[in-house]
Amino acid sequence: MSRARLKDTGMHAKATGLLREVEQLALPTDGPPNIDTVRALCHDLRQPLAAIMLLASSDGGDVRRRMDGILEQAQWLSDMVEGVLGDAAEDLPTNLDVVGLASRCVQLAQPTARCRVSFSGVGRALAVAAPVALSRAVNCVLDNAVRAAGPGGHVTVEVATTGAEVTIQVIDDGPGLGHVPPNNSLGLTIARALVSACGGTFELRPGTLCGMVAEIVLPATRSPGGSGVMRLLLCDDHKPLLDALSMALRDRGHTIVATAIDPDEAVEAARKHQPDACLLDVNFRHTNGLDAIGRILAVSPDTKVVMLSGSISRSLMADARAKGARGFVGKEKPVGVIIEALEIAHQGHLAVALLKQERLSPERL
Repeated sequence: MSRARLKDTGMHAKATGLLREVEQLALPTDGPPNIDTVRALCHDLRQPLAAIMLLASSDGGDVRRRMDGILEQAQWLSDMVEGVLGDAAEDLPTNLDVVGLASRCVQLAQPTARCRVSFSGVGRALAVAAPVALSRAVNCVLDNAVRAAGPGGHVTVEVATTGAEVTIQVIDDGPGLGHVPPNNSLGLTIARALVSACGGTFELRPGTLCGMVAEIVLPATRSPGGSGVMRLLLCDDHKPLLDALSMALRDRGHTIVATAIDPDEAVEAARKHQPDACLLDVNFRHTNGLDAIGRILAVSPDTKVVMLSGSISRSLMADARAKGARGFVGKEKPVGVIIEALEIAHQGHLAVALLKQERLSPERL
């Protein structure tokens, strides 16, 4: 098939480079690949690769808009492949807006869909999940729904929340299960495994009149402020930061049961006050905050420890999680994000709020 060049030669060079980079994603890595893993990855790669080829070969129109579309598809590929090659080490569970994630999946699917794909979701619906894994699951289900609906069909993606659960429904008006090409079932197998890894459930059932309904259900998390008043212990050797955090947290209605400037003080305060959560600095002048995690949990087992640091590496997160930490938040984050991390940990979930631009160190978890 002939491929028309983009009219802007600079844009064409950039698109060609992106295509070459994307092709490299499918190259084998060291060690014998598992055939199911390879098939799963190929399924995930199919839709964004088709979109990139379509956008790159299209003649005329807004070149910048097409380049933006190519970059968006390539970014999704990069996120997905990095998560897989790193054994999903960087794809940690975090508090995410499922409405925004599902809406982005719909936008990624629309350029190559031969049917109409629409989205319905109002406001925010928060759940704790691994972003790349959940995106892959939604994309797999959506890809199969688009193929089932066929040319002229219609697929609707709906996100709703009951407060306790967040539900994603992908509804198609196709002929129904058993009447679509057999290779479509691969995506559903992948989706089920990915949703399970996110702590959710996956169900496929016949539609009311025709087609199928694929439903993903995730446990919801409350919005910031939804976990009620927390009794908090703060530990950091930087007194001005400690005072500022204490003031901000009190202003938000939470109770500061104690502050400490070193881990020994934090352990004693945890023993005395039994706080709901402890915000613990990683680095101290003469010791390491990681060593205090187990000591705090030994004297106050129900306390959720959230680590606070200016730089968090993958190896640091692995060590902290192994010792019992329930969250990680960067010191540069706004106080609202720090509070949200504490609330997520208080609800029993793993809270991760790192610098978006930070690239984690190459050590594996």
